[in-house]
Amino acid sequence: MSKIFLEHVVKKYGYITALNDLSLECQDREFVVILGPSGAGKTSTLRMIAGVEAITSGNIWFDDQLVNEMPPGERETAMVFENYNLYPHMTVFDNLAYPLRVPKRAASYAKEDVTEQVHRIANMLGIDTLLNRMPDQLSGGQKQRVSLGRAMVRMPKVFLLDEPIAHLDAKLRHQLRAEFKRLSREFNSTIIYVTHDYKEALSLGDKVAIIKKGELQQVGTPEQIFSEPANTFVADMIGEPAMNLIPAKLLIEQERLFCTAKGFKIELGDYERQAVLSCGKNVSQVYIGIRPMYLSIANGSENKDAISGEIYITEPLGYKTQISVQINKQLFYVIVTGDYSYSIGDKIVLIPNKQKILLFDRENGRRITIV
Repeated sequence: MSKIFLEHVVKKYGYITALNDLSLECQDREFVVILGPSGAGKTSTLRMIAGVEAITSGNIWFDDQLVNEMPPGERETAMVFENYNLYPHMTVFDNLAYPLRVPKRAASYAKEDVTEQVHRIANMLGIDTLLNRMPDQLSGGQKQRVSLGRAMVRMPKVFLLDEPIAHLDAKLRHQLRAEFKRLSREFNSTIIYVTHDYKEALSLGDKVAIIKKGELQQVGTPEQIFSEPANTFVADMIGEPAMNLIPAKLLIEQERLFCTAKGFKIELGDYERQAVLSCGKNVSQVYIGIRPMYLSIANGSENKDAISGEIYITEPLGYKTQISVQINKQLFYVIVTGDYSYSIGDKIVLIPNKQKILLFDRENGRRITIV
């Protein structure tokens, strides 16, 4: 069992704060993804959990044990990096076997036990036919599997994966994402996975933690992160294209709430009205947020919530088309399926799904919800 708890962790490099008061809990056997842009503090977090980087302040717990001063070798963690770090003079078999042959473990594994464990992991990863090859005879995907297998072979309680597939091609990344998901269920280990790719985060994680400049922005299930972003940073980071965030004003008329901007006026529902009234301050300047798939194309402007614009560009993507619509010098992104024959400059009318509209306070970027 390995439940991991980071309690008010701070990490500073001189005058630079890499992590600022980070608290995060990873349950036993949970797959947690830490998502954020470059420089967010993701790798520093993993290195502190592994014990190869000292924390500045705060605590790290494994189950009920404080591990702040525990050496890396006693934490029973295994870390996989973006760079494979394979030993070039060793075969795949010897690379996989190396963690079992180091002095502190060698006495616990007989030669036949090492061979059996290496073959078991190699079969699991589909690299059993590569055991006699040298690293320079492997493809990028094969090298990554060997690197992962070297971490798995000693059966750690915790896997720490630092953008392990970031530089592979898209098809191979998709294949390995599926492998990580399957292996997480078979190995029953706690996994903390770092990435800057929202697709990896949503497809892999039981829970996703988003950080920005060392500060935690939101923790939740992939569904919560996608549908209920805590602020505009999260909303903008998740999705391709990202959520439409349009500056607008709130207007209450006869106890009805409207969101207005140049070119449209949309009546919002009871939830949004209650959320605005309960937030404790007079909010009028907002961003109206709606994801591209929740905008549909209408044949005319008779709908009172219609938003009229002009096609800026179309991007056919096979089964779907991404359309950029210019409305008063701002682009709305729309994703549609089916056959469409729109051209640049065509007039178009959009109808939002009002059940999917979110409001964000323009002053602080936070989503407006019922308190």
